Amino acid sequence: MSFISKELNRNQIINIFKNLTGDSFDVNEQKLPQYKENYFRLYIDDNENEFLELFFGNDGRLASFGYSVIYFDYRKNTEIRECGNHRVLSRIAPAVKNYLKFAIEYLEHNTPLHQNAERLYFFMNKNI
Repeated sequence: MSFISKELNRNQIINIFKNLTGDSFDVNEQKLPQYKENYFRLYIDDNENEFLELFFGNDGRLASFGYSVIYFDYRKNTEIRECGNHRVLSRIAPAVKNYLKFAIEYLEHNTPLHQNAERLYFFMNKNI
């Protein structure tokens, strides 16, 4: 079994954000040890092998976004990882902004929220 990594470009990641609007997600409950304080993972359909990444600066603005998935290709007997992460230099792509708006609404109606989900909600509200 081998491990193949496919790096996604910015447009592919933006399309993933666009296509996931309306789907459920779970926010990592605690700060991940190897990442900075304002880094969040939004796990898609309770799958820890597929998630959107959001990193906010101290000012509450989205600094970077990304996507990562690991899956097994049974035909090739290979584990595949597709991922990519991109910095926000000037403006947030409309599809990403729409996803953030959806996420705010989802978190508003998904009570009770754990502490890290509340922090994410705070950052998104500051940014949108």
